[in-house]
Amino acid sequence: HYPKALKKNGSGIVSTPTHITDILPTCLDLAGATYPETFKGADLLQPDGISIVPALNGKPLPERDFFFEHQTACAVISGDWKLVRAGQGWAWELIYLKDDPFEQKNLANSHPEKVAELEKKWMQWADENCVLPLSPSGLSWNKRIDKYTELNPDQNGWEE
Repeated sequence: HYPKALKKNGSGIVSTPTHITDILPTCLDLAGATYPETFKGADLLQPDGISIVPALNGKPLPERDFFFEHQTACAVISGDWKLVRAGQGWAWELIYLKDDPFEQKNLANSHPEKVAELEKKWMQWADENCVLPLSPSGLSWNKRIDKYTELNPDQNGWEE
């Protein structure tokens, strides 16, 4: 079924930025399937990503920001800008990817307004997704669990 959804696209190389969260929506799109809204009577959150089939067929995808967090290392990519830090307590580094694709030049000191803008975006995403560090400056473990329970009241960890 899926080959009909993909057209021959020149070199086959797509330079459009994508994210791992795009895999599920893309597979669903290729299969002609939809993600369920409920499971065993419980509402499901919809996947964060988007189908990249249009990009595979040479069409543009909507511009969007990409957010990352892993064990307090975090980043946000917004357009040609990337704000990244190696971990909690480390300073943010600002990279202009268009001129510096190998991320060698930190522009944080010369563009503090861009750092503040992107840090605000990252903090909002981190709060919404409960990935703030477990530390005095972040949510405590109990508050993190309370927030998760508030967002997902039917997911209490018990299989019924």
